[in-house]
Amino acid sequence: MTILYRLFQIGESSSYTNLIIRFRQEYSAKYKHDLKGYFEPNSLRAESPDLVAKEDPHGLDFSDLMEERFARFVRESYEREIISMGRAGEMLKLSIMEMRALVRTWKEL
Repeated sequence: MTILYRLFQIGESSSYTNLIIRFRQEYSAKYKHDLKGYFEPNSLRAESPDLVAKEDPHGLDFSDLMEERFARFVRESYEREIISMGRAGEMLKLSIMEMRALVRTWKEL
């Protein structure tokens, strides 16, 4: 719905309601069901397995990316003084000594 509203804002349609109706009709025609209720569309992997790499050439897993993202958010929060060093350590499952060493490496970079 957000994307449809943005398309309306940039002038891709003269009516937001008509844009939603058209989207729902085309989706229903293509996938033979609507988006009412609890239905979630299939992932890219299920729809088109050839679009998703069979294995990552760098050996990364989705969970690796999530952990890096979380650690980055913790670092940003600590540097903005939103959370304390102790709280950052708890979130990253590090002792206070390990957290101090990590903060020193952040400063060196």
